[in-house]
Amino acid sequence: MYNISPLDPGTRYNFSVTTETSDRTEGASRWISSCTNASPVRDFKCKGPNKIKAEIMLSWNPPKGQHSSFKITVNDGEIINTPNSCCNYTVSNLTHSTRYTLKVVTLSCGQPSTPIIHTCKTGITNPPIVNNYKSLSHARDLKYNSFYVHINSTLLDESNGPITDVGVLVTRNHGDSSQLRKYLVNNYKDWKEDKAPVYLATVKTNPLKSRSQNRDFPIHIGDGSQLNSYTNGHLDAKGTYQYAIVMFTNLVWNNICHWHCCRSNIGNFSVLFIILIGFIIYWKRLSKKENTDIQIHSMRAKVSVAVRVEDYEAYYKKQKADSSCGFAEEFEDLKLVGTAQAKTHALNVDNKPKNRYNNVLPYDSSRVKLSIIHGSPYDDYINANYMPGYNSRKEFIAAQGPLPVTVKDFWRMVWEKNVQTLVMLTRCNEQGRVKCEKYWDYGTKHFENITVTTTSEIPLEDWTIRDFDIKNVKTAETRSVRQFHFTAWPDHGVPETTELLISFRHLVREHMDQYSRHSPAVVHCSAGVGRTGTFIAIDRLIFQIERENIVDVYGIVHDLRMHRPLMVQTEDQYIFLNQCAMDIIRSRTGTNPEPTQPRHSPPCPLPPPPQPSCLTQPLCYDAGLRSKLGNNCMSATLVDAE
Repeated sequence: MYNISPLDPGTRYNFSVTTETSDRTEGASRWISSCTNASPVRDFKCKGPNKIKAEIMLSWNPPKGQHSSFKITVNDGEIINTPNSCCNYTVSNLTHSTRYTLKVVTLSCGQPSTPIIHTCKTGITNPPIVNNYKSLSHARDLKYNSFYVHINSTLLDESNGPITDVGVLVTRNHGDSSQLRKYLVNNYKDWKEDKAPVYLATVKTNPLKSRSQNRDFPIHIGDGSQLNSYTNGHLDAKGTYQYAIVMFTNLVWNNICHWHCCRSNIGNFSVLFIILIGFIIYWKRLSKKENTDIQIHSMRAKVSVAVRVEDYEAYYKKQKADSSCGFAEEFEDLKLVGTAQAKTHALNVDNKPKNRYNNVLPYDSSRVKLSIIHGSPYDDYINANYMPGYNSRKEFIAAQGPLPVTVKDFWRMVWEKNVQTLVMLTRCNEQGRVKCEKYWDYGTKHFENITVTTTSEIPLEDWTIRDFDIKNVKTAETRSVRQFHFTAWPDHGVPETTELLISFRHLVREHMDQYSRHSPAVVHCSAGVGRTGTFIAIDRLIFQIERENIVDVYGIVHDLRMHRPLMVQTEDQYIFLNQCAMDIIRSRTGTNPEPTQPRHSPPCPLPPPPQPSCLTQPLCYDAGLRSKLGNNCMSATLVDAE
């Protein structure tokens, strides 16, 4: 054995071995090839930022020598293979305020490197609302100038981070609860001088370190105590008051004496004398039986922000100012909408493997129910909800991207609900991760009692159109389904231009109007909430502008979130919808290029989906939708069944 050094790690070397006799006669040379082992990464670091979605950001310096990729292991479970890009990665789909053990291994042509291991904790975000929150706080001991708020420990859900402090907002008779956050900077003096309708009475450190203790935490309102610049002043006798409970996952008192607008993914914002990270506000009504001198009532949250088309540009500019501060506040107000609804079926242990993400679960009230075919009560579950469109309360089905174990359920849903329009808004693989199982193939695939045959496929720059024949094996009935697969939409992001999505929506809507008038269209991305919600919202938005002459993005998203959680998932997507509305309105007045179909030329009609007996089927598109298609219709040859 002969040792050759030094060599570069992770590198392939070719060696020639030649024998030589004592008289220096050389034999035939023999070549061998071998790789050196990979070298571990250097300066491996991790951090858990405070974001709405828990994640850990990893970074490292390149290892010595060569490498092909890196393998990341999370808690000795999930394994992530990153492409040959160096040198950072974000691990997502984690739980807030939780420690994770992460290993990074360098891969190369030789043996993997020794692992580099770090432990890192995820950040915090807004605490979730518990289902029975209305019964978990009470106003008691009502006096002529004060009262107590008793908070049960089970209200303080710490699954998104420890709740460090609890505060109480007080108002006399303020009907609008849509802008509560801005009143956290107002004190008792501001309220008494009529400078603010709502004020922060007090903030107390959370003494309930465990929800399992199941005991009350009393906060005295109007006791005259002082906290920094905030006075918990006496209330007026025989007054009518409202209060709000505010929970903080982090509270830092600061000497910053100016106002900054909320501009962060996790709701961080700097305000007068305080910095807050994540809070939930609960409004509580006092029973009439407890009323003496002080009456306390609930506030109704807003469900709509409707603006007339002729006023929208001024509204848009105001909300867009200061880095879209106004839109950010609107989006923040939507975070709790619908979240108190039950998800019993989704949380059932037999149904949990059917969910792609554990934080995107369908509400019981609007979930799509399949037929029971094997005698099990769990046969009817699929991660999908009926969604209200402009024309019908069940015009769409919002679904997650199928998993390997749910592809058969997905096609069963398409069959049972007589779906003829499919909208797919994700690629099957994005950034090295599987976002959606490919639920079709060239030729024919079998899914229990249903067969699916791909009959045509037309790939374009930003989307692909496919036609399927689906057959019920038991009845021999065959139906046609068309899939519109949008491929230019990044996960958690927005399309490059509003024109792109508006044009795609027109294409889908034309098919729906011809073939899906009496059945829902299925829309899905990966989780079935972000891109899916944005697409459904823009369809409703266009109808709203055209038929009612108003814009109400907030109301549309509010309605969608009452049927499925997290619809229109990111602030960027919410702002993008408002940008779409602005561009559509400007196109109607001729102040910017038309983002939709040209009004001067009628759209090229879509043909009926191909029948099984056809050999070829032309597909025709309006040239105004995608100018690159030219003026002629395209034809596609159907794929033969296997």
